[in-house]
Amino acid sequence: MNIFKFNMIAILILVLGFDSNAFVECDLYNVMRTLGRKIGALHNVSLRFLVDEGTSDEIIEALLKYDQQTKDEAASFRIHKAVDEETVIRKAERASIVFFSDLHGISEIQERARETFEILDETNDREKIFIAEFVYSKYQNYLDDFMKGLLTTDELHDLIHFDGTFDPSWWPEYAKILEMLKERKATVLAAFYGDENSNWADIVTRDTYVVELVQKHLERNPEAQVFLLHGQSHLVGKTHIQDQLEEIFPKKTITLLTALSQVHWTALRQGFKMDRSLFLSLRGGNRNTFYFHTISPTITDTYGIALVNAIAESKQQPILNEQYQEIVGTYNEITQLLEEGNTIDARSSLEVLTSQLNEWMVLVTAPCALRREIFKAAKSAFSSLREFLKEFEIDGEKVHRKIT
Repeated sequence: MNIFKFNMIAILILVLGFDSNAFVECDLYNVMRTLGRKIGALHNVSLRFLVDEGTSDEIIEALLKYDQQTKDEAASFRIHKAVDEETVIRKAERASIVFFSDLHGISEIQERARETFEILDETNDREKIFIAEFVYSKYQNYLDDFMKGLLTTDELHDLIHFDGTFDPSWWPEYAKILEMLKERKATVLAAFYGDENSNWADIVTRDTYVVELVQKHLERNPEAQVFLLHGQSHLVGKTHIQDQLEEIFPKKTITLLTALSQVHWTALRQGFKMDRSLFLSLRGGNRNTFYFHTISPTITDTYGIALVNAIAESKQQPILNEQYQEIVGTYNEITQLLEEGNTIDARSSLEVLTSQLNEWMVLVTAPCALRREIFKAAKSAFSSLREFLKEFEIDGEKVHRKIT
């Protein structure tokens, strides 16, 4: 029996194998939040598939190790209250460390990071230190040459081997940030430990390097302000960068998060308008944790599907990109409809989404002669998901939790 195929099909049925009609009876915002979390769980499970099958490499093994170490550490955020941007900026002005969550390749987020840095730079004359996750530490000398005006962004791009790990399409936005930092004479530190030949998935080593780098420079100049533009997964969790530095520098940090599924759907459910003026104070993380709106969490919510597609393609399965794009399109449509308060059309689109997900599941798992065994293996978790769907019902236009 093929372990990869058995486990993959089991988890797909677990995550996606339920009747689309059940959606109509549920709180749509909570369904979308749960659906995103369940699909997102495919990321960790997919890594295990590759390890169990014996076809993994050091990258896959490092990612799985990291996921296992941090699986119980993710903060569960709750919305405290809405605040205005000025309140957030005032708190950021006083902080020694500003964490700004990044989603690589999303220009809206890099643009907001650039704007926020500029605002902070204009509020005082403290030394500004920018931690650049997108530059390998080995190439700090080339980064220094760029900051001195000795290199162009194109020359820097080639010398630091940006394309060795990162998607080439990400560079233009990071180049804009570097140009801004050069103009403002900031101190810029290369923070991706090693070089293009290093194991990028050894996140523990990478995070430890960043923590030590920040600590070193704040000890050198305690009055400096450090701005970290880092992938969101590096920030949220008990042993992640955010928490380690908060422990070293208590009450001197601020964290700015965005495109976070658990916050986005709750905010919509509570009636907040999702535009760039939205800032929310959060509880459940460190002191001074805030959420700001840039984009919906579609990319993070559907990332598990993208990873499964990549694995399926590596197994000579049909190319599934077209189905993925359709799912993402419908996901975005539902988000927009819910942001507009149009729950009727959102329900219809949600039924379309479940049909697309079930069609995608068939393509990924076909041919399948193990459905009886798989359903048996997934029965417990499958029932658990059904129980979740039964927790909510719609009575007219009012959504309320059933009393059990």
